[in-house]
Amino acid sequence: MFTRRVNEDTQFHDDILLWLQKLVSVLQRVGCPGDHLFLLNHILRCPAGVSKWAVPFIQIKVLNNPSGVFHFMQSLALLMSPVKNRAEFLCHMKPSERNPSSSGPASGTWTLVDEGGEEDEDPETSWILLNEDDLVILLSQFPFHELFQHLLGFKAKGDYLPETTIPQEMMKIFAFANSLVELLAVGLETFNRARYRQFVKRIGYMIRMILGYVSDHWAQYVSHNQGSGLALQPYSVEKLQVEFDELFLRAVLHVLKAKSFS
Repeated sequence: MFTRRVNEDTQFHDDILLWLQKLVSVLQRVGCPGDHLFLLNHILRCPAGVSKWAVPFIQIKVLNNPSGVFHFMQSLALLMSPVKNRAEFLCHMKPSERNPSSSGPASGTWTLVDEGGEEDEDPETSWILLNEDDLVILLSQFPFHELFQHLLGFKAKGDYLPETTIPQEMMKIFAFANSLVELLAVGLETFNRARYRQFVKRIGYMIRMILGYVSDHWAQYVSHNQGSGLALQPYSVEKLQVEFDELFLRAVLHVLKAKSFS
């Protein structure tokens, strides 16, 4: 793929991007979720700087889309996980061996270190990594607000009726929120290094947002179901409270484990 090769011909590079835009626009109209995941996989295996040209290629729609939740969760799993075989895909971008005399203080080479002053990454492989801006902007393409509108039962006209939630639906909300937190927790581990400090904080913010949505819905549910006689229901308020507490605890522990999040 031409975007994975060093090319000093700016006109050729611009033509390639224009060609990609036309092809991707067709794929977005007629492609299935698998095609969109194929596209994201390739973007994650392009050189750093994809936020400058590839962001419009990531289009995820949850509402009024039968496969929207699947597309969202699969795409998030790809973004949060280590990219397999990225070095092989970028083998033509590997910088040539530097002259040993150019590695001194005047060479202009910077090394990232962690809080203890230890080197955070291997200079020999750091060229493979995406920029933090790439990851932040790619994550911004995920419509979390649409996802929770779907999850919490918002109606087509925006009506929100938490009092109509039944115990089975509340349990499903907890289970789905837990899956979402676990995916984001993978990202906390994958990107737990100095160069991605702000991105890790963004992931932590997303986890906090999820807990906020679920907590508000749970409070509304409890206020409408306290003392309403749910003895015949499979999940009592007490049982659901235990599930909510465990969800909250797991999310907090994931955030606390991330040393870059402060």
